[in-house]
Parts: sequence; C-alpha cells; structure tokens
Amino acid sequence: MARSRLIAAMCGFKAWLQLADALGVQNVAGAPFENPDECNKAGEWCTLTLDVAEYNGPSAQFLTRGYNGQMPGPTIRISPGSPLNVAIVNGLEEDDTGLSPNSTNFHAHGLHVDPGGDDVFLHIGPGSEHKFEYQVYADHMSGSFYYHPHLHLTSSLQAGGGATGMIIIDDQPGEVPEWLMNMDEKIVIVQHLDLATLAGLQTQYNGNLWEVTGSDPEAELLLVNGQTEPVMAVEAGKWTRWRLLFSSLESYGTFELDDASCEMQLVAKDGAYLPEAPRAVTSLPIAPGMRCDIAVRCDGTVETVNFVAVTQTLGPPSLNIQPNTFKAISLEVVPSSNDPEPDLPIFKVNRPCYMASSLDMELDEEEGDALSHVTMTIAQGAFHMNGVLYSADNIFEDVQAGGLIEMEVEGLAEHPYHQHINHFQLYSTAEDPSGFFKQGDWHDTYYRADEDNTVVRFFTDRFTGLQVLHCHFFPHQDGGMMALMDISGEEGSVYDAAEQYDPTCYRDDNGLSGGRGFTFL
Repeated sequence: MARSRLIAAMCGFKAWLQLADALGVQNVAGAPFENPDECNKAGEWCTLTLDVAEYNGPSAQFLTRGYNGQMPGPTIRISPGSPLNVAIVNGLEEDDTGLSPNSTNFHAHGLHVDPGGDDVFLHIGPGSEHKFEYQVYADHMSGSFYYHPHLHLTSSLQAGGGATGMIIIDDQPGEVPEWLMNMDEKIVIVQHLDLATLAGLQTQYNGNLWEVTGSDPEAELLLVNGQTEPVMAVEAGKWTRWRLLFSSLESYGTFELDDASCEMQLVAKDGAYLPEAPRAVTSLPIAPGMRCDIAVRCDGTVETVNFVAVTQTLGPPSLNIQPNTFKAISLEVVPSSNDPEPDLPIFKVNRPCYMASSLDMELDEEEGDALSHVTMTIAQGAFHMNGVLYSADNIFEDVQAGGLIEMEVEGLAEHPYHQHINHFQLYSTAEDPSGFFKQGDWHDTYYRADEDNTVVRFFTDRFTGLQVLHCHFFPHQDGGMMALMDISGEEGSVYDAAEQYDPTCYRDDNGLSGGRGFTFL
C-alpha cells in the first residue's frame, strides 16, 4: 500500500512536469525534489563554466551568472587524501566599465588547504580559464563544504546571484556509525535571491544580466536546488540525512519544520562533526555560507509537513525591514509497513588534530600562540574590519604557523564572520535555546543575531600564507569588510601538544590507516 501510494504520487508529479514542459515553464512550484547534478568522482577534473544562466520560474524570469548554466552548480565529491581538481572557464563577455564584474575566480569555502592554492586574489578574465589543483590531506575532516566565486568587488553579483555549489568529502568506512553511512542522503542548497537589490547592483555595469522580466521584479525568491517549493517524498519512521547549505546576498535564515510529527537531529556544522552527535534542535539559524548536516524523521501521523524558512535582511531601524516567510520544502510523508527506525544513539568521532578540542589548552606565546581581536563595523556607510577598509597590502596581524590563536570577534549581531583555511572552535558563547550553537562546536562561518561578540580558538595548522577573514554578507565583503592575517614560519608546522589533550586525534600519516573512528557515548 505504501509503495503504491509513493508510485502514484511520483506519477502525478511526472504528469505535472510534462504539462509544465509543454507550457514552456522551466521551474514549477511543487515539483518533486531533486538533488543537484554531480560533477565528478575523486581525482577527476570537474569543469565549471561561469556563464549566463537563465532562470524561468513561476514568479519571475531573469538572467544571472551560474555554473554550467545552472543554479546551483553541480556537487563535487572527493575523499580525504585525494586531489580536488577544478577547471574554471569564464564564459562571460567583457564589460568596459573598468569594474570587472565578469572577471572571476574560485574559493573552496571551508576546506583546510594551502591558501596559495585557494587563491582568491586571482583574476580570471572573460574568455580565460584556470585550473585549481588542491591537495586535500588524508587527515581532512569529512563533511559538507561549499564553492563560489570570491573576486573582490564581484562576489555580490556572482555568488550572491546564484553561482554556488557544494563540495562533499565523503565519510570513510569506520569513521561514523554504519546507520549514518547508509542513510538516504539529500543535498539541500537553499538560495535566497533579492531580485531588486541584485538588479540595482547590476546597473553599475553594462549588459542585461539581472534584467528581471517576470511579474514581480521586486520579489525575493527562495530556491532549493533551483526549484520552487519542491516536494520531497519520505517514508514514515525512516531517517534521512540532509546536507544543507544556505546562500544569500545579505540575509540570514531560520529554518524549522512546521509540525512536531517530524524531528531534526543535528549531526555536523560547516563540515565538522559535533563534539557529541547527534543533538536535538528545534530550528536552524544559519547565515550565508553556513552548512549543517541534519537527520530528519517523520512519524507519519501528519501527511504533509513543511520545512519553512524565515529570512531577515538587516538594516537601520528606520527602514523597518520585515522578515519574509517561505515554504522551502514540502515533505510528503508516505506510510510504511516497516517498523520505525530507532532513535539515534549519541556518538563521538575521532578528530583530526587540527580540530582537537582547545577548550582546556593553555596559550603559550613563546611557542607561537597568540591573542587576537577582530571587529566588524559600518561607519558612515563604509564597511570596516578593525576600523579600516580592505586593501591587498593591509595585513592586520602576523602569527606563527603551528600555534593556537584565541580571537575575540565583535560585530556578530550584524555580520556573519568567516575565515578561510582554518576552522575555529567556539570558546565562549551564549547559551542557545534552539540547541544549534554550543561551546566547543567548530565553524568556519558564524553569526548570531542575539550575540554581538564571542571568543573563538583555532590552530594555524600546517599552512603558511595569507588567511582571509571577512563578513560573509557579500555586499559588506565587497564594500571592504575583509582583512588579512599573515601566517609565517615553517610550512608544515603543527600544534605538537594536540595529542596530550586528545589522544584519539589523528594526523596525515594515519588519517586513512586506523586514525579515524568513533565511540558510542
């Protein structure tokens, strides 16, 4: 009975899609949920062509910039210890304004890789291409990561306009419980598009990109894998793993299930497993660039449950900017003849030593550890980090490779903080009623509307070079809220004392040969 109902539901969706295709509509509200395309397997080259992408949806039509003609781009999967090879082809045309809106580059957001390889200062002009070869070490944490253009002054139009995609470093055998390894997986890339703001940004340049031709040019859209309000068929009592990414120009989102018959268990954030997973959560408060892995289960007492997003754009009180509520996904809960799957037991993964818990560690400045401070502010319309606008020669701090850095971050109530290369651990943070944020969690992007400052810790592990720090609201980043930390010293330096605090942590030499594992708690 359950199987026949599921088949009938899918057949109904197919008929709906056939009708939409006959009418020439490319994106129909309520179509069946689909994972994004996948680009490659481990070791192969993934070619991403940044070009004009056409969106033709139920409430608006426009031209934007996208990878391989899509919003979002394809998912890239690799394994720890394998190369990440990405060829970026710039298929856009020249723009003679001198502002380079159609030049681009590539950022592997969240990856612990050499900053010289993840070169966000590179310019790839129209008609040009560049091959990025990343060495992903064997001790890299498995998880959900993110890619997007990162050329200064163009991120808003390109990444904020839809040129994004997910990178997945797959779990390895024995790294996590089998039930998590074998769980049905959904890639959920949520893109919030403020059409009026994007069209306004485009007016600085030539061309007709972001010329909105739909019925509502002032609309804000929320797309899931490029779809509008897709319907996901789920089996009652069965767990599903969602890898969720939120992308937006300058809004944060809060996501919830609108009925208690479905539950969410948080497993990982920003490509890092929780210190103890899973953790029950009632909502997902996430800013642009943040990811989370959740396990979702519905008991079947309600047939349709909605995954709802509330987005909020920040601004001065005088603007009275109101939040928007979207139905992101509809879950169609199909009855099952199988027994419900059990509750998920709590487990703890072995961690790479660059993510060993720093909560009990003592800083030793003679050994290269350091205290640091970052403040994000808007002053007279200018976007500042530590009181100054970004410039390529403005190094705000020098630190040593192989050290432990304790940093106070201020301005979080209005600016999501992101740093490249090295994840950071929440060392001092306010209690979160939703359960999403907790001391000891690891992030590469962090934002809380109810907390203006926090203290984080991170290791300057292995890599020397420039570590980029910035607000992850793209207009703020483009406007100058970005800074550089110079990590100097000997390439390959690590924090030698990590094993004293976490004897189970592993390094590159045993990242694929017995170091990974987990313990039930």
